[in-house]
Amino acid sequence: MLDKNDLQAIAELMDTKIVAAIAASEERTAKRIEEASRQAVRDAVSQAVAYSESTVERKLDVIKEGLDLALETHIPVERIERIEEDAATLKSLVHHYAEEVEQLKKAQ
Repeated sequence: MLDKNDLQAIAELMDTKIVAAIAASEERTAKRIEEASRQAVRDAVSQAVAYSESTVERKLDVIKEGLDLALETHIPVERIERIEEDAATLKSLVHHYAEEVEQLKKAQ
């Protein structure tokens, strides 16, 4: 039959084995968690890159095309100023000739 010392030795051996098993399980769990975290980061980066390529870059291309079109149809400020000056001169002439026409109508 087993005496107290034998039972205590068995208990200590069982404790040691249980502690070792728990430590091994914790280590495996920690490795799985670490790998899952790394995979989650890789997935997030892949999704961000895919989003960037599919959405952001496409929008930037559309903006670039719009800017290219705007530059193609751009009228220099100096030309606009000349057109405005010409329009002001023409308005003045039209007003002047309208007054002359009115005066000629009154003279008849």
